[in-house]
Amino acid sequence: NPEYIVVLGAEVKNGGVISQSLKRRLDEAVLCAERNPASRFVLSGGRPDRLERSEAEYMADYMVTHGVDPKRILLEIQSKNTYENVTYSKALIDRILDALKVRYAAEDVNTIDGVKISFESERKWVHLRRSNTEPIIRIYAEAPTLEGAEALAQEVIGVAEGIIRA
Repeated sequence: NPEYIVVLGAEVKNGGVISQSLKRRLDEAVLCAERNPASRFVLSGGRPDRLERSEAEYMADYMVTHGVDPKRILLEIQSKNTYENVTYSKALIDRILDALKVRYAAEDVNTIDGVKISFESERKWVHLRRSNTEPIIRIYAEAPTLEGAEALAQEVIGVAEGIIRA
């Protein structure tokens, strides 16, 4: 169950009409949302001069209309092409990892393979890694109980989302 799924934009026609290629992409994203109820989506696509809004905003409208909770959707609205979609999504992920290192600097932070934050006194840790093959962050958490691990992962996800929305 991936934490984040990046959906790259494609053509949105005048009037906000989604192209067939983007519709197919978004239909697959909606299916992914149904199969992965905890996953969040980074919708990547800027605003061409001819449109009133960004591709990402039109994409979000489509996904929400098809049943995806808007709280699960994050927008990357700077990119103008596929290269920038990937570049800005990667930069966003790097910004999240850097900010988490600062936020949890009082804890034992290891940056050898991503960012691992150990809470020694509570016998728990969380490890965030940028994928080398996809523009996503993988999050692993361990604690004395399953509930504790899930709570730790959700805490870090909440911090990451705050960074994205800032």
